[in-house]
Amino acid sequence: MTGRTSRRRSWRLTRLLLAVVALLALVAGPSAVNGTLASWSDSEASQGEFQAGSLNISDLKCSDNSVLLNLLGSELKLDWQPPPQVGEMKITYKVTVVKRRLLTSTTYEFTTTDTSITFKDPSLLNISTYEMTVQAMPVGNWTGNSMTANGHGVTIVLGLALRCN
Repeated sequence: MTGRTSRRRSWRLTRLLLAVVALLALVAGPSAVNGTLASWSDSEASQGEFQAGSLNISDLKCSDNSVLLNLLGSELKLDWQPPPQVGEMKITYKVTVVKRRLLTSTTYEFTTTDTSITFKDPSLLNISTYEMTVQAMPVGNWTGNSMTANGHGVTIVLGLALRCN
């Protein structure tokens, strides 16, 4: 009886050892040879160019509509050149006018797709300086560098003198 038991244990141990070796050969064998079960190599090349766009406006000019002895002007006009565009990109411009008086300031903001804007001070009695900033804004959060022009003015009812510096 001990001889049979010993042979059975030996046979079970041999079968178990063969099963472990077969399992290791199936799992570890291919990865040891190739590094992975799913290996391939594919190489491709491409050529092209990339050029960064510019959103910077240029040639900002301020003009006023004064007529007689640089008086009777009630408007400040800004003109600028658009940034170089790529394709059909639509550009919107943000124009900010900060009007500063003795103790206070007022900010006006405008958006336009034109390359000029005319600002008329709505005040009836006013002595102010003006800081006018233009910035290109094509899409989303992109913006170009801003350009600034300055002006000053004395307004009495319809405007006495509104001038660019």
